[in-house]
Order: sequence, then structure tokens, then C-alpha cells
Amino acid sequence: MPPRTVIRQRVKAGLKPAVAQGVKLGRPKVDGATEHKVRKQLAKGVGILKVAKWLGLGTGTVQRISKERVMSPRRNDEWSPAHQVLFVTARLTPR
Repeated sequence: MPPRTVIRQRVKAGLKPAVAQGVKLGRPKVDGATEHKVRKQLAKGVGILKVAKWLGLGTGTVQRISKERVMSPRRNDEWSPAHQVLFVTARLTPR
């Protein structure tokens, strides 16, 4: 088995031309319309498992969207002052 450094060099050498040709790396993003549907269903109180099954998504994807919904409000006027404090506190808390 080749050492780690050799494997790393080969991987980087293979990725370099792909990136130069404009290949997008990583997992595809969920489109905005689907995210909107997820947020809408979660706001109605539908469970994560049901939303995931209904839209054909993984539960982890729905959980991520759910966390984003709680942690990053689109507009400040959508949230009560208590939610705004939680948002700021969560952003300032060291990880």
C-alpha cells in the first residue's frame, strides 16, 4: 500500500485538471424551491421524517435546512426579540 503522501499527491494531480476544466466538486446543492417546501412543511409542524420521505430527501438534509431555518432568519422582523437574542447568542458562542 502506498504511503499517504503518495495517495494525496495522486488525488491532487487528478483533481487539478478537472478543476481547470470547470468541473464542480462536491455534493449537489438542494434547489431553492425544494428548500422552500421543506421550510413550509416544517413551519406547519410536519415531522422531519415525513418531510424527507415526501420530498425524497435524506433526513440529514431536512435537519440541516431545519437548523438553518432556526439559526439564520431571512429578515429580522420575522422574529420576536427573544429569538433575535438566541440567534445572536448562538452566533457568538465559541465552538
